[in-house]
Amino acid sequence: MEATKLRPVDTLQPPALGEAKRDAIKSLIDGVSTELSKRVKAVHGTADRLEQTMLQSAARAKAILDDHVAVCQTIDDETTRLESILDRLSVEHGAS
Repeated sequence: MEATKLRPVDTLQPPALGEAKRDAIKSLIDGVSTELSKRVKAVHGTADRLEQTMLQSAARAKAILDDHVAVCQTIDDETTRLESILDRLSVEHGAS
């Protein structure tokens, strides 16, 4: 049995893909990219709405806290004023 001689190949070429296969691959990649872009945009929209809700909530909480602080300050001022009046009355009427 005689061995078959192999001839060396001058250049190697990648397998040729037809135009239709290249177009199908490009279309698939474009579709995936478009879908991912839509999903990322939706996530950004959701994050923006959550941020806006959080900022509005924080502003309301701050306003409520500011109101409480103002009420406490008014009560403190009035308590100090009443203590002063009671001290004067105590001194004027000889109470200890």
